[in-house]
Amino acid sequence: MIKVKTEVLKAIMEENNLSQRQLAFAIGVDPAVISRVLNNKREGVGGKFIGGLLRFTGMKFDDLFYEEERKWKN
Repeated sequence: MIKVKTEVLKAIMEENNLSQRQLAFAIGVDPAVISRVLNNKREGVGGKFIGGLLRFTGMKFDDLFYEEERKWKN
């Protein structure tokens, strides 16, 4: 599962003086998604979020995201 490095996302927002709503609009996702990501209430992110954030920031994937293994339940 792909997760966001929230400390990096917060820094990007602060450096660019962006609200959660403004960032959501810029990357093409619902503002609630940004809120859930920042508050660790979302399991992972999808392609729209990933692509939008990469295009918006011009950063490399590994600078913004990491992969976390899923824990399988028996």
